[in-house]
Amino acid sequence: MALKAFLILTALTALTTAKVHHLFVGNLGLPASIHALEFDSKILTLTKTATIPADGSHPWISLSHNKKTLYASQFSKPAIASYKITSPTSLSLSASLNSSGACFNSTSAYVQSLSHPPYTVFTGAWPGPNACGQAISTLPDGSLKAVQQSWKYANNSGIHGLAFGKGEGVLYAADLNGDSVWTHRIDASEEERKGEGEIRVEEVGRWMVNRNGTHPRHLVAHPNGRTVHVVMESGNEVVEIENDERGIPRKEVGFWKTIPANATNANYWSAEIKYSRNMRYVWATARAQISQPNITGWINVFELDRSGHITHLVARESTTTTGGYANAIAPMDVDDENGWDKRLDETGSEMGENAWGGKGEVEFAALTDVPKRYVEVWRWDPKGKREGNGKLEGKLEVVAHLGIDDGGCCANVVWLD
Repeated sequence: MALKAFLILTALTALTTAKVHHLFVGNLGLPASIHALEFDSKILTLTKTATIPADGSHPWISLSHNKKTLYASQFSKPAIASYKITSPTSLSLSASLNSSGACFNSTSAYVQSLSHPPYTVFTGAWPGPNACGQAISTLPDGSLKAVQQSWKYANNSGIHGLAFGKGEGVLYAADLNGDSVWTHRIDASEEERKGEGEIRVEEVGRWMVNRNGTHPRHLVAHPNGRTVHVVMESGNEVVEIENDERGIPRKEVGFWKTIPANATNANYWSAEIKYSRNMRYVWATARAQISQPNITGWINVFELDRSGHITHLVARESTTTTGGYANAIAPMDVDDENGWDKRLDETGSEMGENAWGGKGEVEFAALTDVPKRYVEVWRWDPKGKREGNGKLEGKLEVVAHLGIDDGGCCANVVWLD
């Protein structure tokens, strides 16, 4: 009996200290596939565990609140799909919808869902012109149900990225073609939060860029509601926008380049921006233009202060290749004993230990390239030192590389567990 108890305890200990994480990555081109991956953060290996036939080529995939459903946008029709996650290595198509209403016959480059009832899924039309947005209802199992509401943007609009604001009561849309950021209020009645009725999405503002032609591509919004950070595709910069008390962008308060000062701006087009799980860092990437195959892209890490403002660039490294059409960065957003496991509450305030002490902790992030067809895991490792001006020192490097040579990989990554 004692031996049996020991074996059970040993097994449970192994599970609770596991360092293996599962990921999915979609194909941007053909064949239409989604790949299941496995990353071991202790021995630093990245492997493919399965290739799954997909409903189409997916420029963007995202997870439901409970990570039981995978949502995917498409550049073909049907424009959006949902998959049931049956295991870390298998998916089952649960729904495939065409755009309708104001978005009739449109396709999408981005998809994101609410993390609270009614778990509505949002998309924006890409490419333009005459872009639109959609709110799509879901079934209890997370599958797509039907388009609840759709709306038009400007004639010159093309929506490439979406983000939720404070409490997910605000939706921001990055209008790449229209050089602007749109703001919408999301209202859900008590009936809708119980699975009945409909949400209402209302446009409440449009912020125009300060430098024409910089082209907002993707964006993230701090959970405290005070700031929005936007990566500018042509401007090759991260712009910080200050919001008013309603969460509506009011003015630009700063910008930081995603490429070195001596780099030629026209040779690059910036790609992605994400917060770290603990809201301490902003990750941002720039790709080299397709016409510049002999230069590399860039990966950047910026530090945030407690109020959600960027303080400085803490690390910048060249990527392995140009980045192609991707260079999509995905910071690990799951628990890992070899990385950071501090959380912030919904206002952006820290819970537990001081997250802005001296050292910080290790961060992992996945990075993709298409058409070079690979996924990498990068590690940002603060070295426990700060310069005389208070800037954090550390090392940013590739720790794992996986080639997926099937012709269409790799668009963006999601961390499952």
